[in-house]
Amino acid sequence: MFKIYASGDSDQLNIFLDELKSNPRYNVALETKQYYDAEHKRGKVVLSVKIQPIKPVTVSLRAKNGEKINIDFLNSTVIELDKGVYVISGKTVDIFS
Repeated sequence: MFKIYASGDSDQLNIFLDELKSNPRYNVALETKQYYDAEHKRGKVVLSVKIQPIKPVTVSLRAKNGEKINIDFLNSTVIELDKGVYVISGKTVDIFS
């Protein structure tokens, strides 16, 4: 885990926060949010960020005919959205394409 200290235009800080929080790979906790110059819309934020680990993952699918299909992902991130519901992102290489 690490911390980010950012200051500047409050509108741009909010955009930055939204972008960072929208990436499921980053677990972002806002520690401090202050606006110190309302006239010029200036502010500062302190964030704690934890990055989900990247690892190889194999996803197995079963076709209607019972055949098992394995898809190997490199540099993958697996995020559990809800109980039993996952988002898997990563890279795969198709040597036949």
